[in-house]
Amino acid sequence: MRQRFVFKPDVVESWPGQVLLLASKDDEMATQSLGKLRSRYRKARAHLFEAGGHQTFMLFPDAYTAALSAFLEEV
Repeated sequence: MRQRFVFKPDVVESWPGQVLLLASKDDEMATQSLGKLRSRYRKARAHLFEAGGHQTFMLFPDAYTAALSAFLEEV
């Protein structure tokens, strides 16, 4: 599926929804991708966790859920 995905900036710009990018400071793969994602999704908000690596949602479920819930309540 990833190979067939075509990014279309005009679709993103006209989409009325909100985007939340979640990453952890100690997840090298995610932090490397964050800049690229922010340039693609310029209206996106980002939340960086202090720790958790690539498994923040499993290691810190309360913090992950709190960040996600706060975003959903705002939008």
